[in-house]
Amino acid sequence: MQTPLVGFEGTPWHSHDAVQFLAGESTWLQCDELEILIALRSGELVIVSQFVGGSLRDRWIAHRGEPLDVRYIEPGEELRVRRLPESMKGCEVSVGAFDEPN
Repeated sequence: MQTPLVGFEGTPWHSHDAVQFLAGESTWLQCDELEILIALRSGELVIVSQFVGGSLRDRWIAHRGEPLDVRYIEPGEELRVRRLPESMKGCEVSVGAFDEPN
């Protein structure tokens, strides 16, 4: 049986199956892998990249309405929030799956 996998190559953040995103103080949005791609294209979801000392440490997807918590940001740490262009022409996006052990 194959399980959908959403994540970024070379970074630790990933999720299996449907993903829940905080969309406000008490609002959650649940997306499957196709809905994630659609929401990234529309700008409802954004990509957050964490850099420490100029090197990429992690990358994840967040809802644009989620408050950005910087209480624990470290010296030399940088968070970059990026919205994908509406035209995804030339962008390589893939959704993967892996075989789940029985």
